[in-house]
This record gives sequence, C-alpha cells and structure tokens, in this order.
Amino acid sequence: HQIAFIGGPLLEGSRPVNKIYPLERRAEGYRMALLDAALPVSYELYESANLTKDGGYAACKRLLERGQHFSAIFCANDEMAVGAMKAVREAGLRIPEDISLVGFDDIDLAEHLVPALTTVRVNKAVLGSVAVKRLLSLMSQPDPVSVSSILDVELVVRDSVGKLQAS
Repeated sequence: HQIAFIGGPLLEGSRPVNKIYPLERRAEGYRMALLDAALPVSYELYESANLTKDGGYAACKRLLERGQHFSAIFCANDEMAVGAMKAVREAGLRIPEDISLVGFDDIDLAEHLVPALTTVRVNKAVLGSVAVKRLLSLMSQPDPVSVSSILDVELVVRDSVGKLQAS
C-alpha cells in the first residue's frame, strides 16, 4: 500500500519541506506514520499546493498523471482534500473503493461531502486559548523565546476511507 501526500508550498532543497511550519509538522507526521507501518516514504508521491481547493485539484492531477500507484491520499488541509476529491472522480476512480482520502482541519463542509470526508480535527478552542496565553506572555515579556505547542488531535473517521485490502 502506498499513500500520497498533498502539502503546502515548498522550500528549495533536496527533499520536500513545507514553507509553513504547521504543515511541515503534518508532513512529518505523515512520514513517521509510514515508517511506523513499515511503508516506504516516496517523494514521488508527494505534491505541493497553495492550500486551496484548486491547488488540491491540480496537485492530485499531477500525482495521478505520474502513473505511480497509490491507494490513499493524505491532504494537509480539508480544502485541498475537496479539490483532490474532484480530481480523483474526474480520473474515473472511486472514493474510497479505489483511493481513500483524508484531510486535516474538519471544516464544516467535510461531513456533508459525498462521501463524507475523513479528517483530523484540531480542538480550535484549545488552540485559541494557547494563542491568547502566548500573546499575553509576549506582552509581559517582550523578548520573545521561541516556543512550540503540541496539541492533541482526533481522527474523525467518515466515509472517504475504505477498508484495507490485502495486497
């Protein structure tokens, strides 16, 4: 089984690295999940996009045109997943029977798509709370120290992911 990734704009370099830090963390999670499942990380299955539906559509078309087989796509946001869904359908493929699709963010539209989009949900209330606390900290101590916060996420399984088939 091979899983493709559609991420954001990339930095120049020998391997794809997202310009946007949170998207690079999502890409790192994708790579680590592949390694944990004893699956290869193939940069041939890695595409960049501009974070929009149109960007996801174009990136997915590029993946499909390469002719390299993959059974699933993980998109770094739900907007790109919506565009990828359109490209998969235009190629005559079915979701999830031929290709499973997963997004990230759990936008309101995700559960109303056909099929409903499996996605990773971030607790936006906690995210907002962490951001406000960080702003208050910066106001009281203007010498900024680089801080990263890691928040729990939840996989929301819907209809866009099929059962794993034996290879």
